[in-house]
Amino acid sequence: MIFTALNAACAAQRHNTQCPKGLYVRNGVLLHEGQPYRAMGINYHNALGLLLDDAQNRDFVEGFKVLRENKIPYIRLRFGPFEHMGWKFYQDNPKEYFRRLDLFVREAEKHNIGLIPSMFWYICAVPDFVNEPLSALGDSSSRSRAFIRKYTSDVVRRYKDSPAIYGWEVGNEYMLFADLPKYDHLPPKKTGSDQPRTKADKLLRPLILDMYKDFHQTIREIDKDRIIVTGDSIPRAQAWHNRNEDKWAPDSREQWLEMFEADTPDCYDVASFHLYKETDGNYYHEKVPMEKVVSDITQTCRENNKVIWAGELGMPGNDQEAKELFFRMMKTIEDNEIELSAIWNFIPNGRFQPDWDILPQGERAYMLKAVKELNERFAYGAGIDAGGDKPGLTVKHGEFYKDGKPYKGIGINYFSALIRMTGQEGYPPKLSDRSYRQGLETLKQYDIPFVRFCASGFYPNDWKVYLNNKEDFFTAFDSLVADAESLEIGLIPSLFWYFPTVPDLVGESVNQWGNPKSKTCEFMRQFTTEVVERYKDSPAIWAWEFGNEYILESDIPGAEHGRGWTEPDHAPKPPVGLALKRTADDKMYRKNIWPAYREFVRTIRRIDRHRPIFSGDTMPRSSAYNNWKNNNWEKDTKEQWRSLYVKDNAMMSGLSAHFYYYFKDDKHIHGGVQEFGPAEQMAFMMEIAEETCKPLFIGEFGPANRDNTREEEREQFENMVNIIVENQVPLSALWNFDFEHEDQVRWNITDDNHRAYMLDALEQANKKLNKK
Repeated sequence: MIFTALNAACAAQRHNTQCPKGLYVRNGVLLHEGQPYRAMGINYHNALGLLLDDAQNRDFVEGFKVLRENKIPYIRLRFGPFEHMGWKFYQDNPKEYFRRLDLFVREAEKHNIGLIPSMFWYICAVPDFVNEPLSALGDSSSRSRAFIRKYTSDVVRRYKDSPAIYGWEVGNEYMLFADLPKYDHLPPKKTGSDQPRTKADKLLRPLILDMYKDFHQTIREIDKDRIIVTGDSIPRAQAWHNRNEDKWAPDSREQWLEMFEADTPDCYDVASFHLYKETDGNYYHEKVPMEKVVSDITQTCRENNKVIWAGELGMPGNDQEAKELFFRMMKTIEDNEIELSAIWNFIPNGRFQPDWDILPQGERAYMLKAVKELNERFAYGAGIDAGGDKPGLTVKHGEFYKDGKPYKGIGINYFSALIRMTGQEGYPPKLSDRSYRQGLETLKQYDIPFVRFCASGFYPNDWKVYLNNKEDFFTAFDSLVADAESLEIGLIPSLFWYFPTVPDLVGESVNQWGNPKSKTCEFMRQFTTEVVERYKDSPAIWAWEFGNEYILESDIPGAEHGRGWTEPDHAPKPPVGLALKRTADDKMYRKNIWPAYREFVRTIRRIDRHRPIFSGDTMPRSSAYNNWKNNNWEKDTKEQWRSLYVKDNAMMSGLSAHFYYYFKDDKHIHGGVQEFGPAEQMAFMMEIAEETCKPLFIGEFGPANRDNTREEEREQFENMVNIIVENQVPLSALWNFDFEHEDQVRWNITDDNHRAYMLDALEQANKKLNKK
């Protein structure tokens, strides 16, 4: 196929696109430079404040150096005055004010320290500065809100292009001032004034929530991507009764969680809380430990597709009790896999809050070490690791890397490399079969760099070796990995190939993929953990893949579709262990697939924090968005298709697609945008890969899935290879090597059949791909 000038232009333009700056959320997943992100930072409250007070102060430079040494990737800080009088500097001399902010942000960029600026720290400061009661925060036409919008706009416009800015925060713990009963708990007097607060200074949740939404909208008009957080603490243990009955009384678990959810507006992708001693043993009627409260927060956020930001945690003092509670907090963050958190509070020298100060040479310096050690075993996407070589592939800045260098390669599917030993389609295992070794040797002769393969049973009965004699299963797997190592061929194992298999194996319906507490997901976590733990240090393992084309079967209109095969469908072959019949609970939906993907990634990232993780999906159908959203077959627009493709791969390290040749005038194009031919579709997916900083992996490609003459087949194959090379697709795998099967007549490739030319073509294509 001719690679059109339009596609060539698109390919050239792609190199000018960039990932969104800072941290951002897609489909409930926190990302940085296209990759899932998780790390602990630290509060450095006064880092900028000292510079605003004194133009010569450079304590923050020393502070940034200390934080980098301790592998602390970002800070939360006050990004404006604390007291109302301080806002006069910004108002009267904005040029000098922003000169100092510029200096600070540039230094953060230099030291690769992320910033989460809390813009309006003290809830009283802005209303006091513009001489309005605090309730003016809830009035969109007030001077307070106008001031907040202006400062927010000035700051966000100025620093939206800085890689140092990770996100934006409203302020600090506003909801702790909200709904306090009667008028007995008004905020402190305005600094410098003898006038008491009045009823107009009483703060209510609706007022604050309205201001939060306005802050969010103001930023989104300028910065479309970065996370926006409220900066709230954990709600009071009596928050529901404060709000609904204007009194002090302990909330039940259900009441309190209702308030926690309500404090984060729907437009915010991230929920905020702060964790201190007061959380331990003071919440719910049962006075549960803090671990239970944080677990409930985590569950609520996961159900609502919210990322979690524990913006403060810590303990004052340095006695044994304080240390024990601090480490309980750290463990709670780790156990709940909270994406963002920051301990309180770092200073490089001097004094700020003596009982809280974390100085590099002080008694509380152990906290810096604790964060460093946590990040070394817990963080991902933050450029933090314990050092040493990284086997396999990694992803950086939207590209695959191998051995420290950008990598591109075309491999091949070797579907049966493992299951020819462990058993397939209900037939007995052949544990001594090492014929795959000859296949790998053949591929090595053609310099084919990697293979994708089925790493477990295709059907339930094909898991028998693993279930009944795990040692035999892993002996076979070990031999494959060892031989791949010796031949320097990479492996991409696909762990759960066929979507109904695991649910059928454990006696559940297919929809239990969407239930993290199900036996299906528990089995998935168990097997994944065993495989990843066993092979994480092998240079042969290049990446991990969930399964094969789960998305293809999802959200299809019609109750009878997308349920998977049954045992009678497989007759008269040997029994394979599938369900005898399917019900409505077996119908596949994205709402059940996405949680399974999330659990898979979390399981791997506890063990292997650098290798790419793929879904193994094909391209979404041409009506996939409308299947999912509207339960119909209307063709997707280009933007609808793009948005769903991004969602499908949100949790993954790269974009997955399977791509077989097709003709634009086909009545029913299997996948991709209806109006695109193959070259346009590939260019479009590469465009999306560049925009999302997720490199594209074409896990399967080949000629059209139809009866072809050999001449037609060759032409289609060569066109596909040409499209891959011209688009500089970084990773792809031809389907399929050495698999003689009645369903694979159109595909089987060996070095001695009529498709042997394909192996030669891959060798040449790899040379061209790496010359580009």
